[in-house]
Amino acid sequence: MNHERKFFKIDFCHCIDTSYHVIAVVKSGKRKFIGETTMMIKTFDGQVLKLKGKEIDKESTSGWVIIDGFFIPMSHKAYTAQFSIAPEQFEILRQGVAKIYITTIPTPHERSFKRDKIGLKLYEFYEQIQALEREF
Repeated sequence: MNHERKFFKIDFCHCIDTSYHVIAVVKSGKRKFIGETTMMIKTFDGQVLKLKGKEIDKESTSGWVIIDGFFIPMSHKAYTAQFSIAPEQFEILRQGVAKIYITTIPTPHERSFKRDKIGLKLYEFYEQIQALEREF
């Protein structure tokens, strides 16, 4: 499950040791994660979750494009961070995500939503994992 926009992506990870993580990818040549980073999530009912995380991957590619006979340099950078989330926090996400704030440098990444695109999907994915574990 993921939500993707041009410069931002959210995903979910369940680890073998029963810990849960929200994975965020920022695709930008200007913004990147610092070693320890914070994600704040505000729900539509006003509750705020503060998740601590760390950078786990960075990707950089570059190349050239020819436009009207001119060589134009192109580059792509993506930075990935993993944020720990407690099982009880998924119930809060069920209310829907209205705003996300992530500490990146040189400026923070902030995004507001008029309707939920992330919270309920993350909650449903968590519920699927719980059902699989109960059936095991």
